[in-house]
Amino acid sequence: MNEEQFTQLCRDVSFLLGEEDGETLGKFGKISLHNKAITVFFDEEIDSSEIVLYIDMISLNNTDRESILSILMGMNLLNNHHQLGICALDPIRNIAILKKNIFINDVYTPDQFAMQMLDLVNYVNQICTQLPELISNLNNSLSSRNKISQSV
Repeated sequence: MNEEQFTQLCRDVSFLLGEEDGETLGKFGKISLHNKAITVFFDEEIDSSEIVLYIDMISLNNTDRESILSILMGMNLLNNHHQLGICALDPIRNIAILKKNIFINDVYTPDQFAMQMLDLVNYVNQICTQLPELISNLNNSLSSRNKISQSV
């Protein structure tokens, strides 16, 4: 894929996803789906067979920052990162993100790209919905461990 093909792919995906400005994704690499910001990166000089997606997950500007990072890093160990991506931290914006490398070939279609984006956003939303319960379970587990270690 070259830059021109990537730009056309972005136009087509924007149309499929109902975006008003079909040029924004190709020009700036930005799109928002289901209240999640996605940054799309492609550079044919670095790798013409790969598109990288960065999906904002959750702000870490709260008191549960360490718990959230612990849970997301644990997910990296348990999940198939080739299929689901890798949870990471954007330290500049202090946001947890999902990074997904998409390997493309000559028959990669706008439908496939749009579907992958939607699937990943749904996955991120599912994680974010489950985070409060996961944080509570983690904190309870740590509290129990502390009580056990103090009693020994």
